[in-house]
Amino acid sequence: MPSLVTTGAAFLYALPFLLVFLVVSAGIGRRIQLVLGLPERGSAAERTVVALLLGAATLQFVPFALGAAGSLSTTSLRVALVLVAALAAPDSWRAVRSTAAVARGFQRPPSWVLAWVAALLPGLLVAALLALTPTLDPDGLGYHLTVPKRWLEAGSLRYLPTYPYSNTPMGVEMLFMNGMAVAGDTAAKSLHFALGLTGAVALYLAGLRLGGRVVAMLAVAAFLFGPMGVGVLLGWAYLEGVTSAALIGATLAWVVWFQERDRAWLRCAVLLAGFAVSFKLTAGLFPVALAALTIVTLTHEARQKGTSPLAAALSLLPLVPLLALPVLPWLVRSAVVTGNPVFPMAAQLIPSRDFSAQLAAKFEHYNRYMVWGIHLGPAWDLERRRKFFEGVALVVLVCGGLVTWRQRSFMARATALVVLVTVLVQLAAAGLYKRYWIPIFSVFQLLAIAMVARELSARWVRNAVLVITGLGSLFQAKQSLKSVDNDLSGLLRTATGLEPQREFTLRHDALFPIYELANRQLPQSAGLMMSEYCGGFYLDRASFCADITQEALRYTDFATFVGDLRRLGITHAIAPRAWAEPGSKPTMEGGNVSMLVREQEHAQVSVLLREHARLLLAADNQGLYAINLSSLP
Repeated sequence: MPSLVTTGAAFLYALPFLLVFLVVSAGIGRRIQLVLGLPERGSAAERTVVALLLGAATLQFVPFALGAAGSLSTTSLRVALVLVAALAAPDSWRAVRSTAAVARGFQRPPSWVLAWVAALLPGLLVAALLALTPTLDPDGLGYHLTVPKRWLEAGSLRYLPTYPYSNTPMGVEMLFMNGMAVAGDTAAKSLHFALGLTGAVALYLAGLRLGGRVVAMLAVAAFLFGPMGVGVLLGWAYLEGVTSAALIGATLAWVVWFQERDRAWLRCAVLLAGFAVSFKLTAGLFPVALAALTIVTLTHEARQKGTSPLAAALSLLPLVPLLALPVLPWLVRSAVVTGNPVFPMAAQLIPSRDFSAQLAAKFEHYNRYMVWGIHLGPAWDLERRRKFFEGVALVVLVCGGLVTWRQRSFMARATALVVLVTVLVQLAAAGLYKRYWIPIFSVFQLLAIAMVARELSARWVRNAVLVITGLGSLFQAKQSLKSVDNDLSGLLRTATGLEPQREFTLRHDALFPIYELANRQLPQSAGLMMSEYCGGFYLDRASFCADITQEALRYTDFATFVGDLRRLGITHAIAPRAWAEPGSKPTMEGGNVSMLVREQEHAQVSVLLREHARLLLAADNQGLYAINLSSLP
């Protein structure tokens, strides 16, 4: 198997790593809470969940520090993680004892709550099996695992040409790197699953505070299996589970602060909000909304007490460093490698490496209107999409305005208004693409459910929640199994070590023979360009994604294209074999920004394959080609 891929029974490697990671995270988080002044009183469950999320998020900076120092490798990362675990051991032990105390004090919930937990299991169990089997998800193979793998190979967090998302905050990928260095890709995916599940627990605790059990249960069911549910992604090497968990943890800490007015909980909320942005830049609106709601709360109370609202608002300034602390290292790195600290945002104003202002404008426009609704068909041209987008914004404005107007208390109205404004700004910035919305929607769903909590007390609602949860869980399990051609027995055998990972991967990844041949026969200095599909994780050679919006590899003309090939050290190509045929056409179906460059890419790559390359191996619809560099102009 390629490097950093789990071999052997995954549960013997990934699960022990996961257990140790969570214990160490809880210990680190406990120490952070003490530094922030959080007393060891109140709900032990809430403290433990928030501590776990704080500690896990902090562990992203172990590989980050090694990479920044140019000392990154599998061995150095393992050693560093052991040292961190040793330093955290006293706090980890206390965290374990605290968790054990919570377990001892656990009281058996009502039967209908146990039935609800059972209803969650089908979807979660299939996601867990996917996490314990070889990676197949497109974005995990494309860059969520490939980027940290390339950094481990390079020994630093260097600039990676043709991987533009590597220049954004990549805190989750750093957590994945920790897992891969110790136990391979299944450890990375198991982290995503476990932290996403921790987010569900935090959501349940927040729901209990805001409206009781029914509110908590309905919020969790919506978070996992609803239209914006994260459950279908939890078994994959994606970011949404971890990012959502950070936002939910921040919300839980804020709700505790709001109800108990312990300033330390507000500090925890702000720090977790900052960590969420370090996971994914699209979470950046959440801290703004949280700050707005906090300012409204404090200034309203100041007016009621006859004190200065301005002084109340200014009292939040000391919290700004806590918000910036997790994000600043990533912004500094982005500034160093691209010249733009908030890359790819503001690239129309800030000169950005391999990302011109003109390309940035196209990128932003396409993201807003074209990456969603990919099954709507060609009749949904830009004009129709723009009108639909504007219609959605109008509906949100009207409905949100009515909900805000109908709230009875000042804080309820203020919360509804902040959520409405945040949703409208998010719409304007990110469009309607589902995965941009999942993290922040996980919090908004809870608030919306809590606002109608007075309508959720009837006995029939409990039964409805059970039915909704069970159906959603079964549907998600079915959707997850589709990603492996309904191979449930293969998932079980591979996760338990009864079937080798290689056999499972060969059965479900048609291009795996190409990756194996490249790893086995090509020189270490080889550079592979991938077209139409950029799943590079299984490659142990330098990889370059030709199928993405960037300008490290340009398609303006063949001479420019060849010059970039030579500069980047590209010696081989993995591309559709049809592209080597005269008169071929590129595939123009899909919901990603690669469509912006696909036609130009095909025009140059097809000439390269026909006139200057030799087919080494065919697999499925693609081929591995050796480029005849001496014949290039």
